[in-house]
Amino acid sequence: MEFFKKLKNILNISEKIESKNIKTIEITDKDILYSLNYNIIIRKRVYPDVENNIIFEEYKSFKYLEEMKSFYELDEEYIIFYIDKYEKFKQLINNIIAYLDLENTNKLMYDYRNYSVFANIFEIISKEQKKLKEFDIIKFFSRFDWVRNCENYRDVSIKLDLCDNNDIEVRYKLIKSEKNYILGSFRDEIIKIDLLNKKIYFGLKIIEDIR
Repeated sequence: MEFFKKLKNILNISEKIESKNIKTIEITDKDILYSLNYNIIIRKRVYPDVENNIIFEEYKSFKYLEEMKSFYELDEEYIIFYIDKYEKFKQLINNIIAYLDLENTNKLMYDYRNYSVFANIFEIISKEQKKLKEFDIIKFFSRFDWVRNCENYRDVSIKLDLCDNNDIEVRYKLIKSEKNYILGSFRDEIIKIDLLNKKIYFGLKIIEDIR
C-alpha cells in the first residue's frame, strides 16, 4: 500500500482517507475530454475497484528491460518520458473514439508514411447510424505544435503532417524510485514504471468537480 500512500501526498488527497477507499467509477464524457490532455488510453467506460479516484491503464509491455528503459530517463527530480508521435496520435484517436462512442472500431486503420500519419476515422463516422456528439477533430489536432498541417483526407481519413520525427518529451515529477518500480506525476496524471513485470502504466485522477 506504500504506492497509494505516496499518491495521497502528491495529489493532495486528505490523510483522513484510508487507502481502502475503493469504488467503481463510470467514466463520463467530461472525463474523456479531460484525458485528451494526458497520455492515458481510455479503454472502457466503467472501472471497478478504483482506489482514491485514480484509474490506471497499461500503456505498453516489454519483453526486455533494456527496451523499456529506452522510453525514459531519470534525473534527480524528473522522469523524462519519450512518446513516439505515431503512438501519441493513436492514443488520442482512441480516446476521441471513446468519447464519440463509435461502433465498427474494428475497421479502424492507421498508416504512417513520409512524416504523415493517417487514421480512417471519417470513414467510420460516416457509417454511424446514430447522431454523434460534436467534436471538431481537425481543430483539435491542429492545436499541437508538433503538427505542421492537419486535413480531412478524401473524406476517409484524418491526415497529420508532422513537423519532424522526434519523440514528444514529457516530464513527470519523480515521486519514488524503488528496486521494482518508479513513480512520477504530471498534474493529474501518474506514471508507474513496473521494472519487475516490464510494463508502463498511466493513471489519471478523476476530478469530481469537472464531472
